[in-house]
Amino acid sequence: MAQALGRLLSEGGQPVVAIAGRNPERTARAAARFIGARTTPSTIEELPALASNILIAVSDSAVEPVAAVLARSGFHNRVALHTCGAKGPEALAVLAGQGVSCGALHPLQSFASAEEGLSRVAGSSFAIDGDPEAFEWASSIVSLAGGCSLRIRPEARSLYHAAGVMASSYITALIHAAAEILEAAGVPR
Repeated sequence: MAQALGRLLSEGGQPVVAIAGRNPERTARAAARFIGARTTPSTIEELPALASNILIAVSDSAVEPVAAVLARSGFHNRVALHTCGAKGPEALAVLAGQGVSCGALHPLQSFASAEEGLSRVAGSSFAIDGDPEAFEWASSIVSLAGGCSLRIRPEARSLYHAAGVMASSYITALIHAAAEILEAAGVPR
């Protein structure tokens, strides 16, 4: 997700100055190469000194811990978005408390690799939400992707996320189950 959106931003004229990962030497370096020549691999702690806008594209369970590291590292009075479909801007509350304009940008799209993501994210629907400045940045990313913005009510976010999971993951499970049943009926795989 981070690499695909980073490259989309970079190619769209929004400079991506740095990308952080759990392993700056390995994963962040490869991600930086994928995004573009001007992107530097860094640590999460270094990001506040490098960027005014931060897109947090991590696993759902890592959103709050990453936000906490950014807050402790001095990120304040700027803009932060996360890409978690199950959570709204409140997942970045620790940053909001430091004057950061917070929001959520969730592409309703699944992909297994950065390359695949780059081709699939174009034209996708995105659930966006947040404070005015964060919402404006999220909207500009959706425009760069040629996508469609979805406004999901906070109380309906879990329904939105459940539908997204059903539409992507359940199809795979359904096909697998159908193949198993056909095999039991004597149809070769």
